[in-house]
Amino acid sequence: MLCDSCFILNILPTSHHIHKCNFFVFVLNDPALRDSNWTRTHTMADETQVERQVEGTTVTQQVDVEPENLKDAIRIVVRKSREVNGLVRGLSEVARALDRRTAYMCLLAADCEDEEYKKLIKGLATQANIDFVEVESREELAEWAGLQKQKSDGSVKTFKCSCVAIRDFGERTRALKMLLDELAA
Repeated sequence: MLCDSCFILNILPTSHHIHKCNFFVFVLNDPALRDSNWTRTHTMADETQVERQVEGTTVTQQVDVEPENLKDAIRIVVRKSREVNGLVRGLSEVARALDRRTAYMCLLAADCEDEEYKKLIKGLATQANIDFVEVESREELAEWAGLQKQKSDGSVKTFKCSCVAIRDFGERTRALKMLLDELAA
């Protein structure tokens, strides 16, 4: 059976292929999309690929900046860890990660109100030989960990977070190197 929209010979048409063909029929029948710079290419394996070529655009790339101090390095490392879903927040999740030894680093806020909380996290990190870093405030740690919510009036509601653990650093950055060098010293 020959498909009219993409001209691929199908012996057993599948729903996946029909979906692709319906998309191309939609693209070819829509004047706005048809007249734009969409191109259709076929590979040797009869896979259909759609590419959009835009002339005159610039591609921005994030540059790995050198952190000015240890605080900036910690902020960057926590953000990169959060991007790859490698950050664990809260007492029970952090305690579980430390107990199972799946965390590489633990961060605890110095202004944590509960001393038993601090003793538990420090003890688990020490017992598991996991790097331990103390940061200044819970609000700062919550901001780095992504615990913020935007209210309907546009203001930002900040939360407090006493500890986080990093299970995956994500991208290897200069900030991570600086932080690990500082912990090794």
